[in-house]
Amino acid sequence: MAQLGFEVRDLEIFASRTVADGTAAEIVHREHQTSVEVRDRDGLSFFVNTAEPLESDPAADGRLSVNMLWLTPDVPAAITDLSNIGARLLKTADNGHIADFAAKNSGKIMAHFAKTAAHGPLGFGYHGKVEELLERLLAAGIDAHLIDESYGRTLHITNPDFADQPSNPTGPTIWVNEEDQPDQYGYTAPSGTAPQAARLDRDSN
Repeated sequence: MAQLGFEVRDLEIFASRTVADGTAAEIVHREHQTSVEVRDRDGLSFFVNTAEPLESDPAADGRLSVNMLWLTPDVPAAITDLSNIGARLLKTADNGHIADFAAKNSGKIMAHFAKTAAHGPLGFGYHGKVEELLERLLAAGIDAHLIDESYGRTLHITNPDFADQPSNPTGPTIWVNEEDQPDQYGYTAPSGTAPQAARLDRDSN
């Protein structure tokens, strides 16, 4: 499975503000880098590293973003901890089992109810019609199909690396969620706000 993690510009400011907001965080010196270790209320922990500037690929589709899954027995606690590190709440499921957050430079963190806390698989989001991706994938000879359900539309792609790398972060299937779906039945956005991009850079305040 993938490991939940983030990047910020200033580790000390991030750690200080996260602790001040009520979530455990401390600077740790790892083998190859210095990070902030965040320890969540459900027992899960993850690392926050210093952001490294990367050159963007002009050929990349800017509508595609990364989705990370956090499995937790305590979704309200995950909501608190994600808010305390600077992520922005986008919406929650009316049954209380799901909460979606956004980070600064696109990408989404999804807290889903599970019996035990764990890092979930890596997935993706697409701000457009997933049929566009499906056509491109099939034309390239990649196995994929569309799942259209009442709570959302998702593209399922057979992971070509799974046979040789079964421990890779996506598992046997790569999921791509269609992000801009008008029907948000079963979900509620925070009062007075609309889903929007957020910032995780706690030091940018």
